[in-house]
Amino acid sequence: MIYDRPVWQLMADAADDIRPPYTADAIDAWFRENFPKIKPGTVAAHIRGLTANDLSRHHYPGLAAKDPLFFRTASGELVRFDAATHSSQTPRPGATRRPRKTALRSSPAYLDPRVTTGIQALSQTRAFDHTKLFQLMAELDDNVARGNAYAAHALLRAILDHIPPMLGCTSFTAVANNYPWTRTDKGLRAQATRLQAPS
Repeated sequence: MIYDRPVWQLMADAADDIRPPYTADAIDAWFRENFPKIKPGTVAAHIRGLTANDLSRHHYPGLAAKDPLFFRTASGELVRFDAATHSSQTPRPGATRRPRKTALRSSPAYLDPRVTTGIQALSQTRAFDHTKLFQLMAELDDNVARGNAYAAHALLRAILDHIPPMLGCTSFTAVANNYPWTRTDKGLRAQATRLQAPS
């Protein structure tokens, strides 16, 4: 723990301090003001894991095992979870889910957690605002889990745009030229460069 309590407990303090309905931006701003060492990606993950009817909640079993804190309304806003009102509208663990598109991947997360950890470490050493990048990464995982191929592709391209400035380069080509590519990686380099080319 970075602070004296885990993030999921701090999230309850945020819910007490912020006037509902809640938004992810308002919760993130609360953490930036009160607990600035908590990364935006961590905040976003806890919001999903503590929202009773979030379809991605099962990807965060440690949080999903706790009592939910939020409930997402039909309009997309977050309100405080009320067991008497919301329990009947919340999918039960193991319950049959409504049919949805086949996920692009069967693993819990599309992005390797080591990549996220590496970027979080990098964010502490470089003067680059990673807030938007972490949000894009969280949304990429969510859209892949839902099987939203087109949205996932657009998010992946947006994430790639963050790589050059994050590494102190002016373009993706500059990043690629400064990387010691192996023979096996040359095809991946060409593919990534094509993704960056104007469509």
